[in-house]
Amino acid sequence: MGFVFFLLLNAVLFVRPTEIVPDLQDARAYGILTLLCLLTSIMAVARQMSAGALTIRPITLCVVGLLPAIMLSHLARFSLWEARMGAYDFLNVLLYYLLLVATVTTASRLRVFLLCLTGLISLVAVLALLQYHAVIDLPALSAVEQPDLDPETGQLVIIPRLRGTGIFNDPNDLSLIIVIGILLCVYWLGSTPMGGLRFLWLGPLLIFVYALTATHSRGGLLALGLGLLVLLQARFGWSRAAALAAFVLPVLLVIFGGRQTRFDLGDRNDTAQERVQIWAEGLGFLRREPVFGIGYGQFAEECSHGLVAHNSYVHSFAELGLVGGTCFVGAFFVALLTLRRLGPPHAQPPGSELARLRPYLTAMLAAYMVGMFSLSRCYVIPTYLVVGLATAYLQATSAKSPLPPLKLDRRLVGQVALASAGCVAFLYVFVRTFAQFG
Repeated sequence: MGFVFFLLLNAVLFVRPTEIVPDLQDARAYGILTLLCLLTSIMAVARQMSAGALTIRPITLCVVGLLPAIMLSHLARFSLWEARMGAYDFLNVLLYYLLLVATVTTASRLRVFLLCLTGLISLVAVLALLQYHAVIDLPALSAVEQPDLDPETGQLVIIPRLRGTGIFNDPNDLSLIIVIGILLCVYWLGSTPMGGLRFLWLGPLLIFVYALTATHSRGGLLALGLGLLVLLQARFGWSRAAALAAFVLPVLLVIFGGRQTRFDLGDRNDTAQERVQIWAEGLGFLRREPVFGIGYGQFAEECSHGLVAHNSYVHSFAELGLVGGTCFVGAFFVALLTLRRLGPPHAQPPGSELARLRPYLTAMLAAYMVGMFSLSRCYVIPTYLVVGLATAYLQATSAKSPLPPLKLDRRLVGQVALASAGCVAFLYVFVRTFAQFG
């Protein structure tokens, strides 16, 4: 029953009925469904949090570790109230992740959840496009008007950018979940158990591609490009992937034109250069408070631009220091490491749908990681939805995998620390190379 409540919880989270039917504004459907899901899955959640389970599920350990890191970022300055409020904010996100990994425990449940997820992303995209083309009138979905300089005329133009409901009300957030939807549709198109019905997924796929162009999100396009590259490499190996990429990438550039394909870090009037400068300031915060950071939720307060970092890695290291930043990077690093550790798809039993799914999940994880390079999304549910899918997949394959589970040991701790240091070093080099001040 907990799994059913979790599916309903996601439906409310994605579609946000109160934004479609204003009369439902007093309804607290998400909170009620979360409580019901927790009550019916409390033992499974408790098992996820046991010391033994956390030892063999280092992804979950990294996610859980963010909670004390958030508290310590304020307790280090004796800010008890802010520590408590920060913990409360993230606890809602952590609870979603724990409910996901506690209820999506088998291959069949994972498949059902992915089907529902694809359907929900489709519904969000369709509603957004209907509003975009004035077929319906939902003020919450009105397009974002983005001022931009036309490179040919030099004049200021207004670009309407597609946005969705609730947690996808920002065009960039919508673009990332659409990229996940595109990769899921490609997966379903190859699902032979569906027979000829699998070709029906071409419809949502085309909708997603068009919706992604309407978001005008450069981060979304980069995420899609890298996600497809990772998918091609995982499916076909390096040599065949390179040949296919030589065809696919030019097609993407033709489909996605205008603002989405313009990347000029040297243009001081472009938002990309402003973001690089903010990243430089964020790394300055890390140098100032290297252990616990400047405090959860304090980046915009401290930043001279009055903005968040627009980079989840800079944001997490700046606000939570090396402690929290390592937990954040570690969750994604360990997820990628464990998925790659399973080897190529043919390492799984022949004909296994789980084996065929692995490259697509790897691509989704990589795509989202790229998308976070230009967005501060350290503490939102979609981020931990993607990480949770990796954890759920590893749980579903644990009984069939010939490999022992990846455990928390000295070697893994060293690998996570090295990944964290590598991430910080890369950010420093990137900023020193591209930031232009004065």
